[in-house]
Amino acid sequence: MLKSCARALLALALLAGAVGVSAKAAEPGTADGSLRLDKAQTVLTHAYALEVVELPEMRMQDWPERTITLILTDRPLPEGKRMDDMAATQLAVDGQMRGLVLEIDPATGQVRSGRTLLPQDELPQFFSVAGDPPEVALVGFALDKAKGRISGKVKTTAPMEVVNFDNKPGPKTFTFNVMFDTSVVPAPKLVETIEGDKAKASEQGQALKRFLEAVAAGDADALKGAVIKDHPALTMLNPEGMAQIKEMLFTDGGSVDELYGKLVKVYVFDNGATALLRQTDGWSSFPLALEDGKWKLGY
Repeated sequence: MLKSCARALLALALLAGAVGVSAKAAEPGTADGSLRLDKAQTVLTHAYALEVVELPEMRMQDWPERTITLILTDRPLPEGKRMDDMAATQLAVDGQMRGLVLEIDPATGQVRSGRTLLPQDELPQFFSVAGDPPEVALVGFALDKAKGRISGKVKTTAPMEVVNFDNKPGPKTFTFNVMFDTSVVPAPKLVETIEGDKAKASEQGQALKRFLEAVAAGDADALKGAVIKDHPALTMLNPEGMAQIKEMLFTDGGSVDELYGKLVKVYVFDNGATALLRQTDGWSSFPLALEDGKWKLGY
């Protein structure tokens, strides 16, 4: 049976609302502290940070335009690989990394949300920071714009409950307390905005259409050619997985032409692109990447 974590990773990849984060490598900064599940401790030693700019159409109400994604890990991210929260999440799901991802509003110096990086059987948690006082405090936060660095200490103010819908064995609470100092990879730069019929006819738009056609046809070979080489969809090429991808994309049982007809804009950046679709109840977006001279679905 298809693992739910593979579906969750694909959902994250397909529902990206940010303008995009740079996937280029960066030297890790330092972390000094730990993540605790009940009393079990994971020492965190490495820190990474990326500036994220949200698409105006996809930005949630009261969510800042610019945030910093802070990734705190128990080991360095593999050299030559993507350096972002999706890559860290996939490594955690595969049991190759543990840690935290935190979304920071640099204008206020507050943590807005986060998640634990853990294998699926250890119940990784997503959390929003709310309340007065908040459950997570960012102490001594400093942003050096000239040097492109951030530093500070992030900690839970009280144990946070582990949500366990299936009542499986596992930890009941988690806490963390970590100092960090790291450079920030800047957000990609907007190169071009393509709208209307030009968006549909663009190389980026046609790449999205090839992906949708492969999913609709249940053609695993065509899907391989329509996504980048490390895309989460490549873990779901069996008949069950292909059916689940189709269910996720064509929720109303519509056709490729109906879904593709909702494409209204393509944002092109210096490291990729985002295709924006206008839905009846809002917006959806698809990240795209240039690989070996050809546009494909990215993440």
